[in-house]
Amino acid sequence: MEPLMTSEEVAEYLHVDPVTIRRLINRKELSAYRIGADYRIAAADLESYLQRQRVTALAEKSDFNAVINQFSIWMRKKFQNASGPYQEGSASNREHFDRLTNRARHTLVLAQEEAQKLRHNYIGTEHVLLGLLREEEGIAGLALKNLNILTEQVRKDIELISGPGHDVVSEMQHLTSRAKYAMELAVDEARQMNHHFLGTEHLLLGLVREGEGLAAVIIQKQGIKLEQVRAEVLKLLKPYLPDTSTTPLTNDATQLATGQKQSQTTTICSNCESANLSHFRYCSHCGQKLFETNDQDKAEPEQGA
Repeated sequence: MEPLMTSEEVAEYLHVDPVTIRRLINRKELSAYRIGADYRIAAADLESYLQRQRVTALAEKSDFNAVINQFSIWMRKKFQNASGPYQEGSASNREHFDRLTNRARHTLVLAQEEAQKLRHNYIGTEHVLLGLLREEEGIAGLALKNLNILTEQVRKDIELISGPGHDVVSEMQHLTSRAKYAMELAVDEARQMNHHFLGTEHLLLGLVREGEGLAAVIIQKQGIKLEQVRAEVLKLLKPYLPDTSTTPLTNDATQLATGQKQSQTTTICSNCESANLSHFRYCSHCGQKLFETNDQDKAEPEQGA
């Protein structure tokens, strides 16, 4: 067995406080062995943790951006055949819907990163699930955490079911047909909520609606029903969706709980994913500009005109 390091040794190596190491262990972000009142950490577990914290350099981001571009192109094609409210005023609606929130974009980056670590030459629903788990502050990440669905356990289940690939993945991976279908369902979830952005919550709802991909299998393997996942997401969205239930949502479900008129819809901030009334130009939570100014500013008269 390889030598084990104490939490103090790991803290010294990383130049952090030993309390930080214990917190990482207690939050199940860093694997360790409990020895009495202390912990011992294997070098392999520490390396695994550090790899997950790795920030990709700009020179390496082109491959990650490729999968986002792939998804955006595919989603645009879907909206060329959109019906219902997204057929009317299609230009502006599709322009809004063509943008993923920052957290959703990061989720796809993390999904590709997970696929590469497993040497899989594809991105499946299971990799998207891992991406959602690692994007911890998104609505999907919070919902999964509340259900005690943990990153390490999901990763172990994936390795057990599908195993690692045999070759180093050098080319860009493509979304599997199940992953694409789950994304299509995610778009539909956002459309039903009358949201003009695609966030992590929609991605997770798409995974559970798809129901047969490896992501859904692993969730159920952990004793969680898919309906529970949906219910937890809707519970977190409840401040913005007052009439939510476990049934598909209608367009007026996005009205705020403060008695707003039916015509007032919400816009999701691409930075923090909070909901804002559609006439807001800046996010009420983080201050991020909600719309690009180029077209809108042209349409607005100059002050004093």
